[in-house]
Amino acid sequence: MQPLNFVQTVLNQQQLNGNLAFALRPGQIVSGQVTKLYPNQVAEVLIGSNKVIAQLETPLSIQERHWFQVQSGEGKVHLKVLEANEGTETVMRTENVLKALSLPNSKENALLLEFMQTKQLPITKETMHTAADWLKGKPLKEGLNVIEVTLNKELPFTKSILNSIRTIIEDEPISSIIDRLKTVLKNSDQHEAKRLISMIDPLIKLDSKTESDQTKNIQATNSKIILEELKNVIRKIGYSYENETFKLLKEQDGVEINKIESLKPHLIRLLSEEVSAPVREASEKLMNKITGYQVLSQEAGPIQHLVFQVPLAVWGNGTDLTMQWSGRKNDNGKIDPNFCRILFYLSLEHIKDTIVDLHVQNRVISISVLNHREDLKEIANLFIPNLKKALEELNYHLSSVNFEKPSDRKISKTDVNKKQSNYKLPNNYSGVDFRI
Repeated sequence: MQPLNFVQTVLNQQQLNGNLAFALRPGQIVSGQVTKLYPNQVAEVLIGSNKVIAQLETPLSIQERHWFQVQSGEGKVHLKVLEANEGTETVMRTENVLKALSLPNSKENALLLEFMQTKQLPITKETMHTAADWLKGKPLKEGLNVIEVTLNKELPFTKSILNSIRTIIEDEPISSIIDRLKTVLKNSDQHEAKRLISMIDPLIKLDSKTESDQTKNIQATNSKIILEELKNVIRKIGYSYENETFKLLKEQDGVEINKIESLKPHLIRLLSEEVSAPVREASEKLMNKITGYQVLSQEAGPIQHLVFQVPLAVWGNGTDLTMQWSGRKNDNGKIDPNFCRILFYLSLEHIKDTIVDLHVQNRVISISVLNHREDLKEIANLFIPNLKKALEELNYHLSSVNFEKPSDRKISKTDVNKKQSNYKLPNNYSGVDFRI
């Protein structure tokens, strides 16, 4: 079970809004199949999973599949067939569509067009030109996956967004990217480089408390320490830059946004200067990682989705936390704590890869834990009463805690290529990463 499986699940979720029929815009090119014919060249056309009543510019036969270009028009959708009358072969269809898009009839462009048709993705001349240009020099399969996610999520179709989504899909842990950036920055004497190093150090420095201190304070303060660390890391990385998404985790007496310095604006300034190739590559990688999670954090009406990944220290052991938070806003525009869903992914030293799926419905909480360890339920049962009591103090009711193996949800087990710390827990807590 790799982080990629968790992140890929998030990426594969459909866009927040939307029926394709309402998204069709003049100039778009779509692949569709005629399913019904009506008088006056009106037809029902199946585009993706959506049926559209459209005005056709030329008569067509039922069950035929064509490339159509959406035309301007009042009322129903107007569709123009992008195929010459004498061209019925696939090669001819591809050639005509590429010609309409002002793209060369190359093998790469034909494969791109075929992919768009197979995935039923609406395209325009602009998106095809951007996609064809961005794909140059990149592995085709990987690049097409990035394009599909970007279009399905209805994200701005630009090279910078495509690069950001590609970085998310590659799923290199953000801690590794930050660590590599620090390494290459050490050889730079630029002011921004030095400033970035001073900001990175607190992010990757592990908790230096002694084992005795941790043992003494774990039950009373460890959860609070982890929460505060999490909130501070979210702010300092720069997920709140431009859109202030960190407010979802911000307490009323929290630190003001303008008093928090984050990595992202410093990365922007560094990349505007003349820097070495290794510094530029590492800086762009981290910038794309941050931006990728920002654009995946969407808002649709009262519904808010937040996705991020941060480095985290648990018992002095470094790991990466990937989290998806979904919830709604109440009438005053604030996050409703009564209804939400939170997914956590962690790779921990002792219990290894773990996904926690937490549902809150009217302040009633149900938790599902996915993990391969056979004895996890037995270990966790010792701490569930304390968890329930702590939640009751916050006016929440814990209804259930369920434990599943990833195979139960058809998630295959794979090796996680990640360095594990040699840090050992105190003997009386052996095999437990932190109390629930």
